[in-house]
Amino acid sequence: MTLKFKILLSFSLLLCFSSCNNKNSNVSQLPTFDNIELNRGDLLLCGDPNFGEVNFSLSCRYDLRETFNLGLTLIHSFEYAEAEKVFVSILDNDPECLMAYWGTAMSILNHPLSFKQNPKSLKRGEELLKIAKTLSPNNEREMDYIDAVSIYFKNWQNLDTQTRKLNYESKMEELYYKYPDDVETAVFYSLSILATADLNDKTYTKQKKSGEILEKLFLSESVKTKDANQLTALIRPHLGRIIVQDIISVNEELPIITLEQPLEQLLNNSIQNDSSSNDVFLEPKLIESIVASVSIEKQNAEERGNPAVMVVSPKIRPWLSRILRQRLGNLSVLAYTEIPEDQEIRVIGRVGIQDEQQNQVAA
Repeated sequence: MTLKFKILLSFSLLLCFSSCNNKNSNVSQLPTFDNIELNRGDLLLCGDPNFGEVNFSLSCRYDLRETFNLGLTLIHSFEYAEAEKVFVSILDNDPECLMAYWGTAMSILNHPLSFKQNPKSLKRGEELLKIAKTLSPNNEREMDYIDAVSIYFKNWQNLDTQTRKLNYESKMEELYYKYPDDVETAVFYSLSILATADLNDKTYTKQKKSGEILEKLFLSESVKTKDANQLTALIRPHLGRIIVQDIISVNEELPIITLEQPLEQLLNNSIQNDSSSNDVFLEPKLIESIVASVSIEKQNAEERGNPAVMVVSPKIRPWLSRILRQRLGNLSVLAYTEIPEDQEIRVIGRVGIQDEQQNQVAA
């Protein structure tokens, strides 16, 4: 071993120990959230637990990236309270993960399309983002995301919701052109446009602009994934307000037909997860029975002057929509994740199956 090599080795070891010592000395300086009321606990999902997949590039600890992607998927599924729990669990394990602050703040917002936001939630988000601003970003993109979500919470005591939404839209437009290949930036920019739309604008200018962005994204991602069903499931919830407004007028109650719980569970359990078309394999007689029951509820709705709208779990919507469209024509089938949170609904009918049919399937 040469003297030069020994010196280099010693210097390397010195740097290593110095780095470790510095890291340990900073533990006491890590951010704490004791004074902020954050949601923690087990996930309580109100719907189908089988979500799509996202893969968000970030520089947090490697072992937490899968958890981060779960939180982002929950945001896309409008499971905001549960998404907050996921992102907070990341902060508890890695308080320096800057994007977990962004995810928590986006979850605290609840639904960005809502017309009103809870002052208590806005204060929580504001306090959390103050901590985030004290951290050093790993890259410019992460800082841009923090700056963007901070606009929603900045001066919330004095600025009305619409003004803050417009400011956020402007920032997301900037990021959309700055990161043209970032799928999540495109999705959140599209959503920010919808959030500022004037519901009395019958030209649907904002809605069309939002749709054009998602359509462009849809076409580009289709080339990569070849899975139109997955992409449709990702995009449709962000277009929920447009979909509903195409059925009823602004501020109207949405009359819906639902599936009884045993039937919905049966269909969810029968879906073929490995099938690109999400096919459900059931006895033909049972399928015809379901179609006949839906037909009766559809006719009852139309006779009362209501639009025929079914609302089901996201997992079975593509299959059921295809089956019913082939047989019944003008019937809208929505997933419950596509209905805006502030949309009033009224259940006008339910579709179920007889006990003996369910027992036959189980057998």
